[in-house]
Amino acid sequence: MLVLASTNCIAQTDGEALEEKPFIDWDALYAQKYIGIGALGVIKYPGLEVNLSFPHKFIVKEKMHKGKEKRINKVRRWELFSRYYFHKNNHHNVMLTGGRTWQRELKKNKFFISQADIGLARTFYTNPTYAVENGIVTRQNFDGDMYFSFNYRFGFGQHIQRKNETFRFYSYFGLMNFAPYNNLYLSRLVVGININKFLKKK
Repeated sequence: MLVLASTNCIAQTDGEALEEKPFIDWDALYAQKYIGIGALGVIKYPGLEVNLSFPHKFIVKEKMHKGKEKRINKVRRWELFSRYYFHKNNHHNVMLTGGRTWQRELKKNKFFISQADIGLARTFYTNPTYAVENGIVTRQNFDGDMYFSFNYRFGFGQHIQRKNETFRFYSYFGLMNFAPYNNLYLSRLVVGININKFLKKK
């Protein structure tokens, strides 16, 4: 049985509670926003990212496993990402994207996560650039190119609780794409780590 619910979903069926709630209270936790910060890039050319996440849909799936009823938590969220990435051949790169996060609960407070996002990327040339107008040479500040950026990644993580705070830590790998790049597109393998902090409702 698949139950679609708001982020305040109560895990009950036919008036009887399901198996005891896990250590992480998904029902309450994923009704909250969270902010995150992470490191990304290829090993030689790293970058940084900041993200803000908004709750959307909380899904409870129940199934029988070895004669026992098991509850599986799934989450769908909207995400905003701001990224900075440097590559020797691709200059400084600033990306603003929005997308979707899918998350599925695993055992022992662990989870599987996948993310897809799309937006804009702006490069800034590493070396100075100049232009000649009417025989006058002038330096072009912040010169660069604009691209569409579309990305997909997936990985695994774990919830961490410290006192009354809950954090999510996960590592991932995927593809970071730019287009049009020389009339085609540029695709690069990206790896990274990210840590999120849930924002408590006032």
